[in-house]
Amino acid sequence: MTGSGAVNRGTPIRVGILGAGNMGSLHAGILSSDPRVRIVAVADREPKRARNLATGLDARPCADLKAILAEGIDALYVTTPNTAHVEPTIQALNAGVHVFCEKPFACSLEDAQRIVEAAARSNAVYQGGHNRRFAPAYDF
Repeated sequence: MTGSGAVNRGTPIRVGILGAGNMGSLHAGILSSDPRVRIVAVADREPKRARNLATGLDARPCADLKAILAEGIDALYVTTPNTAHVEPTIQALNAGVHVFCEKPFACSLEDAQRIVEAAARSNAVYQGGHNRRFAPAYDF
């Protein structure tokens, strides 16, 4: 399925999580309660944190993004620190993997443009995780 941009509706979507900190754990908890999703791989710059999250999900702890992509995922959740969103997002999109990237999706206009261009070239779907845009606190 990787690279095709399509997902077989009868098979759970295979998800990888890059970043096993607070946001990665939060998303993993939500995703793992959905029977349409199977988290198959988790990586973090701290191997112990990746192992701990992966074990609780019955997923494979991975050393890095390359290892996650080798698991044949359909989608990647990028939940790394803000300054580490761009390169994995672009790599996954270039591999035809759908990407959900936590906010901010980039820390500069130049990097944001790189992601926009990679998404435009890819058959995969890109989603920025700005989930609070309609919250009353942000309604100016």
